[in-house]
Amino acid sequence: MRRSFAVMLTTALLATGGILFAPAAAAEDGLTPDIHVPLPSMWASQSLTAATGKSLVRTVYVNSHQQDEEYSIDNGATWRPLPAELAGSGSLAGYGGEFIKLRRTVISPGGEGCETSKLNGFTVWNPNTGVQRKVELSAADASVEVECLWLTDAVRGLVLTSDGRVFDISGATAVQRKIKPGPGVPDGALPVGISADGTTVALRASVYDPKGVRSERTYLAVAPISGAAGSAPIEIAGLTDVVVSGQNVHYLIRTAAKLTVCRAPIATPAKAKCVSLRKGDQDYEAQLEVSQGLEQVTWRSTLWLVSGAQVKALKTSGKVTELRGTGFRDPVRPLVRGLDPQRGDVYGQVSPKLGVSWSIPSRKVPTRISALALSTNRVTAVDSRPHAAEAGPAPLWYRDLQGTSVGPERRLPGSAELTEELFTSAGRTVLDCCLSVKARFYDQGRLILKQKLPFNVDEISGPYIDGGDRVRRMDGATFMTGADGDSAVFGSLVAWLDRTDTVTIRDLAAPGTADIVVHLPKQAYEYNFGRLQLWGDWVGISWGDANQGQPESSLVTNFRTGETHTTVGELQDLGDGYALLHRFGALAEGEYELPYTVVTWSFGSDEIRAVPVPQGNQVAIDGIGRVAWAADTAIEIAKVPGAGTSAPRLLGVLAKASVKAGKKWTPQVDMSKALKAGVLEIRDRSGRVVRTISTKATATGSLRTLSWDGRNSAKKKVPAGTYTWTLRADATDGTGTLTDVTGTAAASGEVKVIR
Repeated sequence: MRRSFAVMLTTALLATGGILFAPAAAAEDGLTPDIHVPLPSMWASQSLTAATGKSLVRTVYVNSHQQDEEYSIDNGATWRPLPAELAGSGSLAGYGGEFIKLRRTVISPGGEGCETSKLNGFTVWNPNTGVQRKVELSAADASVEVECLWLTDAVRGLVLTSDGRVFDISGATAVQRKIKPGPGVPDGALPVGISADGTTVALRASVYDPKGVRSERTYLAVAPISGAAGSAPIEIAGLTDVVVSGQNVHYLIRTAAKLTVCRAPIATPAKAKCVSLRKGDQDYEAQLEVSQGLEQVTWRSTLWLVSGAQVKALKTSGKVTELRGTGFRDPVRPLVRGLDPQRGDVYGQVSPKLGVSWSIPSRKVPTRISALALSTNRVTAVDSRPHAAEAGPAPLWYRDLQGTSVGPERRLPGSAELTEELFTSAGRTVLDCCLSVKARFYDQGRLILKQKLPFNVDEISGPYIDGGDRVRRMDGATFMTGADGDSAVFGSLVAWLDRTDTVTIRDLAAPGTADIVVHLPKQAYEYNFGRLQLWGDWVGISWGDANQGQPESSLVTNFRTGETHTTVGELQDLGDGYALLHRFGALAEGEYELPYTVVTWSFGSDEIRAVPVPQGNQVAIDGIGRVAWAADTAIEIAKVPGAGTSAPRLLGVLAKASVKAGKKWTPQVDMSKALKAGVLEIRDRSGRVVRTISTKATATGSLRTLSWDGRNSAKKKVPAGTYTWTLRADATDGTGTLTDVTGTAAASGEVKVIR
């Protein structure tokens, strides 16, 4: 099957050709799942957004469209939902046992967290009593438009916003306190923090100096909040970060010679005591955070904790990695952040001796599915356990399906990266990422091969792997196609599109058979080479590009009868009598990705059904009438009305071309559906049956226990020559008897016997 996908979509239609049917109406009814595969749990990503005393506020990232904001008043032991008035857009700060919420109105969109906004007030909340107090703004203060607006600091009834304004919020209306930088302070200097007594701010400034030795000159200054003029600035080469904590100003210096952290009384910033952390750091990023006076410097894989003369370097190695500092003013203990290999994002309290107790984990949520595949009797997936990190290793697993029953989780050998693609067909599974990483091949749950491929896998069908301009069989045989871009496979059939809107179909298992050529009708826009699909006798393709303002449409055409159907939407996958489409909506203001819905299209009846999958989640079809999608708490699987009614077809056979009489010939056979028990007939050149071998039922659509020893029914070795085998078995779902890949003859092949 094609790679599972996370979706995109379109609208509109043109098209003709063969027998033309009217375009489908918009989807009204959704699919109803009849199989539910509960998602395992994992540790969610979390981010502490504010802290004061024993009170904490965090965001828990449940999935791609759900973020839960929670608070704790017992240092993270228990959590409850953050009141709605405090949640959502706008930043939050904590001080003195209270949280202050910056309320804003977004004027125009921007980058991540950097919309242009107007400040419209503050909300002060005591999490222990639940009391909220709103602070309004004057009309003049509320009229200022700011890009990237957030709270920089909060202390003693004063707040500092990212645009450098200081407000007294002790009353019902916020009063702006004017800051007057001292003489010589460069224009554009911004306050970065307020002293604990609420009397002074620290400012940082930088000036581009093209004629100087350094391209940037950096300055530190302080100014009183009373409105009086501040002091002259201090030029500090390599000044990177400035933070205020208590009555001190802390700053980080990064030069070609060394990385240094300093602290000084805010009243006399020039009288600093500094600690050198390491040498030669000009070319690397470093960040300073200060919590309860503890300096926390993050550089690459190291977090330095500096308290007076005490210095401790925590390395990103061992149990907790990706260490980061936090800048919360007054939690019970200073807090740091790390990534636990089992629990995900954790926060730890720093003791006076600079030990860390990792006591604030996230919580468990349903895992996220990063790759999904559906085959005849199983669902296969890669998920984010044990935690929602951005990189693997991640578990690769499957669960068998029998009717509406779901079997236990079974792991495939090895782990996966969250960027890898997953493909299944019959009993085969392929995991592929990129040219530099070995693809992994599984058969019946066993790892059979790890190998780098000279192409990226687009899909598999039985033992055939589609690689764009070539098809590779799983025994290593490679067949070049005439594709300019993508090709498509159904078993041994391969289809490709050329620049003259012609689709060529070739049977790789029958090299002497003439190609089938299909001339597609001309459309208003070019056909999308990456959307070519093939299933049985049907070819599907899309044209148009919603991202370019071109309405997208799709057609399927039967290359044997000429019957053609068209509909609105971008074709994602094609199965027996149905297709999976994306239908795009209009781009909303401030958004960068077209909204879409996922639908199934039963093209025989022209019926559209919506797939209720959250945008961005994985979707897959098995090609024989079902669709699976990753919902918030389960993988849901539903039948598509009117689909999957064709008889099973032979997808491919891997076997030696010859066998010595008396030795075993063991073909590996893949079909499009599950089969009941049947027989394998062996005939000589005259057509006489020399041996009949019983075959077992197969739920996967793959047979791996077939063998013939080159003997007849009397157990005597047969003469040398070419023999024809025919596999006869009925579909488990009652849709008919197995045919060859074309659907026009019995499933058969040849084997040569030598003596």
